[in-house]
Amino acid sequence: MGNGDSKEGNSDCNSDDESGHISVTAGQYIGPEPRPKAYRLERKLYIGSRSSVWLAYGTEHGDYSVLEMMNNAISEKVFEDEDSELFFHLALNGGDGSDKHEDHDARQHHTPNLEHLGRQHCVQLNEVFSYSSLISGKNLYNDHNNADNHVVFSFEALGPTLDDLRQTFVPARLPISYVKTIAKQVLLALDYIHEECGIVHCNLTPQHVLLKIGSHEKTNQMIESWLKSKESSIVSESRKRKRGKTVFGSSPLPKDLVFDIDDIHVKLIDFNHGNWRDAPSRYPNMPQEYQPPEMVLKYRDFGTEVDIWSFGCMCYELLTGKALFKYPDGKSLTQVDHINRIIAHTQQNIPQYLRDETLKGEVLLTDDCKPRFTDPSMMDHNGDLKECLRKHKIFDEGDELSSSSSSSTTFSLSTLSASSPSPSSSPESKPETMGELERTAAFIQRCLTVDPRLRPSAVELLEDSWLKGGLYQHRRNSSYLHHHTRMGSMDPAGMSR
Repeated sequence: MGNGDSKEGNSDCNSDDESGHISVTAGQYIGPEPRPKAYRLERKLYIGSRSSVWLAYGTEHGDYSVLEMMNNAISEKVFEDEDSELFFHLALNGGDGSDKHEDHDARQHHTPNLEHLGRQHCVQLNEVFSYSSLISGKNLYNDHNNADNHVVFSFEALGPTLDDLRQTFVPARLPISYVKTIAKQVLLALDYIHEECGIVHCNLTPQHVLLKIGSHEKTNQMIESWLKSKESSIVSESRKRKRGKTVFGSSPLPKDLVFDIDDIHVKLIDFNHGNWRDAPSRYPNMPQEYQPPEMVLKYRDFGTEVDIWSFGCMCYELLTGKALFKYPDGKSLTQVDHINRIIAHTQQNIPQYLRDETLKGEVLLTDDCKPRFTDPSMMDHNGDLKECLRKHKIFDEGDELSSSSSSSTTFSLSTLSASSPSPSSSPESKPETMGELERTAAFIQRCLTVDPRLRPSAVELLEDSWLKGGLYQHRRNSSYLHHHTRMGSMDPAGMSR
């Protein structure tokens, strides 16, 4: 749906038209059988080509959810496509739906440890059901083939994106303590989806990491306050797709809902572009600035390593306010310039197999894996990661944190003590005696290891000494962290209704 098709203003407008969107109105009750009044629709938050997104009040539990209502075309495929977002969410919640779907492939059979610490940093899918504007909600497995039915995903209500959070600071970048805290939580989420669920996210960006609003009571209080004071609106799809955002990738609720929370708790969302780790079946459609070299060169045998590269790019962007792999004017790089930038920023060579076994290796690289074309005008913007970070003046001359990078802003998250013990350094980590600039560059450099076969895993990065500090500390040492990211016994909060 383009600019002309987006509707703004009253959320009560019907949208059951040629695009196949469901026709519902604010105040209407919907739900699955035998709970036709499980949700009361409050506000339409977003409408796009795939779905419309509503804020809804859960009448049974007294909480708010975000309902993503798929259009007819998408609804018909949700239960048939083994790579649909539904099956990824079922895996995240501990099941794969294979007992309900006869053709479900064995490659998706994973039994995740639901007590893994990373589970609480993945968006919670409450339930999925089919609903029609003509008839009441139906059983999601038995009636999804009805042409009038729309598949509805019920998600927990979350707050702004990391990009929204970054924009609340002046300049538009996060203090390093915030980035370290966020990095720990995102790495826990990645370890959970990679190792426990066998999922590659394939679209990790600041727009796909959302902030949890707060406790159940605080979430309800803040949403109710917003509903009373704000007019609803529908955000145009074209605006939301400027940086590769997808239907559920955008922030569903306004930025001010996150004010006054006591700490940062982030959640990974939007698995619409995901792949199964053991048998990826589709090429990732990720924004250019987060693509690792194997994606630029079109390598088919990709895996969880693509998320680690995107994670490193995200950390750099949160710290500096700028994407590492973009032109100075913010435009996307050409593939040739992208390869040149990768080599210049990481000071690493492209491995031979990425030249020989990729679709574009021979086009972009010479026989000795050098870029075939070099634009001299790009050279002024090249430099290793340390130099790139230095240019943004995050650190002072002594490589310590600059006052501007850690000063308070109007954003009212509390700054907690960072004095408790941190995980011990891994063998690849830099010594504690190095300056903060060098240690930061070294951490991002590990994430941006050019050879995907050598790129560290999420759990390996969790043990890096750079993650010491942040707004708060994990209360256990690195051996506890390593044990519980694989075999944990802690009960994650907020993952059951």
